[in-house]
Amino acid sequence: MPPPGGQPTSARVALLAGVANLVVLGAVGTALLLVRDDGTRGDTDLAVATTSPATTTTSTRTSSSRRATTTTTTTTTSSAPPVSEVTGPAAIRTVIPEGWTVAPTQSAGSVQATDPADSSRYVRYGGSAVPNVSILEAHLEAERNFAAARPAYSRIELTQTTLRGYEAIVWEFEWTAPEGRRHVKAEYWRASGTEYFVYASSKVADWPAMVPILAAMTENAIP
Repeated sequence: MPPPGGQPTSARVALLAGVANLVVLGAVGTALLLVRDDGTRGDTDLAVATTSPATTTTSTRTSSSRRATTTTTTTTTSSAPPVSEVTGPAAIRTVIPEGWTVAPTQSAGSVQATDPADSSRYVRYGGSAVPNVSILEAHLEAERNFAAARPAYSRIELTQTTLRGYEAIVWEFEWTAPEGRRHVKAEYWRASGTEYFVYASSKVADWPAMVPILAAMTENAIP
């Protein structure tokens, strides 16, 4: 051991230099590790930052879609006009737009309700005794007779189905009338020996407004 206050020996100098080198190398290694961790965290943060706005955007689009759906539903519901209950031939009961004018047609067992603001828009309803043929055969024959007397008749649908448990026919078509192309849809069903029907007719351009009217007539029809 050197005397107090004396010069260090060469061995001690070498030992101190070695310790200093180890400290410096350790500090450099730690600094490199911290840079690598910071870089990794930066990438991770960037990924989170990129993902988060996308998630928020998706949520916003979903919310907007729901609002749009709600608005559309409200508009559709509000487009249906107020209705009045009516009773027709063969004791059929249904509903028609409020204020429409009701009058008999030339066909027995049928009445017509006409829009007072536009006589080209009307509905019909009624009932009569079931003919001695199947419901499908009866309406195929009716279609042949109708088409023969109507210019440019075009069938959209003539289908046998059920309506509230009753055997039924849905018949939808278009034809060219003097006032222009018309769209017609009728639903017929048989119950207790009577064939009942509801029917809607308008110019093709006005048909979308008739769809909820016919739907209300069908849903509220008795029997």
